[in-house]
Amino acid sequence: MQSNRLLSCLGIWIISIIGVVQCVSKYNCGNNEVLSNNEVQYVYNQALPIINQKSMQGIPLSDIKYTGNLCGLPEPIYHWFVKFSRDNYSQVVMSHFLLISADGELQGVISTGWKMELGQEDTWCGEA
Repeated sequence: MQSNRLLSCLGIWIISIIGVVQCVSKYNCGNNEVLSNNEVQYVYNQALPIINQKSMQGIPLSDIKYTGNLCGLPEPIYHWFVKFSRDNYSQVVMSHFLLISADGELQGVISTGWKMELGQEDTWCGEA
């Protein structure tokens, strides 16, 4: 009986590891905007050393602390700009940000609402 339970747990563990290792190729955001994984990874690689260095030195990160409408996130959580979306008149209509936890873990990619400021009507960009 114990060997069956062990095999069952092992199977669940292997499936969860496969899910974690699976690569995200792109993020679908509002306004039909698609961010590539390369784009997200590039920005993340720029942000992480700065966040880590300031955290280790005790420098406040209040200017990048996320205090928006999304909840259930680790505290503190930081936002890092990725890019703007523009309309046909080259007006900025949405902004896209990474959310990164204090321990450097990428929590996801978010998009502001249409012509909204960060934190007002943010939504998650879905992994595709």
